[in-house]
Amino acid sequence: MAFVIVAFKPFTPPVSLKSMVTAPFPEPFSHLDERYRQIRLTVQNDGRLPVWLRPSDSLNPDDSWWAPSGGVTYVRLDIYKDDCTKLAAGETRTYDIALHADYEKFRLFVYARDWRGHDGCVDLGQHDTDFRKRGEQ
Repeated sequence: MAFVIVAFKPFTPPVSLKSMVTAPFPEPFSHLDERYRQIRLTVQNDGRLPVWLRPSDSLNPDDSWWAPSGGVTYVRLDIYKDDCTKLAAGETRTYDIALHADYEKFRLFVYARDWRGHDGCVDLGQHDTDFRKRGEQ
């Protein structure tokens, strides 16, 4: 009698943060300049297979209602149902993020789906919202 044990490792998206810069708010969001900062960030698929990520066709707000003022806010690039688009291996995708001005740091989470339909999340760490600290003008 033989026993076979099959274990599946949870899907961890092979996604990394490629670049991050400040950006002006596009119309009709220019009125947000006083209360929010806009960051344009680019993520890359570092894997050998495609992944499916949230489309990049709209402004993504932070989840500041979960964070105490002055603390760390959260940015979650979620997948909603089947609202995701393919990102081939080695390709990048750019997202515009609106961060509430009361927060000096944010933590970035990217959700992705693999070819099997398994969803996963990768924590891309904590980052400053004030780019002057990092040398950007």
